[in-house]
Amino acid sequence: MAISRLEVAHLKVISTLSGMMNVAKNDAAFYTDTSQVNAKYIRNIWSITHTFEELEARREQLKSDDVLRIVGNVGLLSATGNSLGILKISTEIIPELRKQLGGSRFEIHLFGAGKLHKNVMSAICSPELIVRGFVDDLDSEILASDIFLVANNWHSLFQVGNTRFLHAWSLGACCVSFRGSSKAMPELVDGENILLGDSAQEVVAKILKVYSERSLMKRIRFRGFETVRTLFAPELVVDEMYQTMCDVLASDSDNKL
Repeated sequence: MAISRLEVAHLKVISTLSGMMNVAKNDAAFYTDTSQVNAKYIRNIWSITHTFEELEARREQLKSDDVLRIVGNVGLLSATGNSLGILKISTEIIPELRKQLGGSRFEIHLFGAGKLHKNVMSAICSPELIVRGFVDDLDSEILASDIFLVANNWHSLFQVGNTRFLHAWSLGACCVSFRGSSKAMPELVDGENILLGDSAQEVVAKILKVYSERSLMKRIRFRGFETVRTLFAPELVVDEMYQTMCDVLASDSDNKL
């Protein structure tokens, strides 16, 4: 009841705005539908200072074994999305990986400051799940891994935009996630720049498919890199933001006249 009252008050404030920009497309649609505000999806920004070829060379230097190595979390360990994702990894993805790998080794590394929520901590009992915490060189850890997994957006009530996709793409990482992520970020296209699944079983199947088909993995990595380079460049997004604000100001001025 308290949350419902807060939502009513929140939407009342939103309805007074002349315009709104959201970094999640589903949020922009929600505000348009509930508040009749001119809400527009706007991409986040990310800068790239290296070439894909430079990243590939660095990746070759860092990858030292044949163990399937997965980045399972990046960011504050106790955050809501991360907690949901880590629970999904521990309770469903790891058992499915064990089943489909048939005894082959794998590791899922969790990176991020802070401590796991106590309810999440009690659910973690897998030797394959390694809590690394905060590390000084996260980029090298991502480059040394085979898969960048984002499990946060599996729940229908928590599907948000994540800059971690941009971070991973900017390093030429092979991203795998749940399909709900594309509701917030439509640039996530299954089979093009990422692999998306509807369930833990599908996500694991796609991880193993791309891990066994190195040409597919490289293509996904390259297209992810190109996506962030061409669509999320600061100069492009800022220009769109500027034009959006000009349009809102012009419309607001016309309404007042």
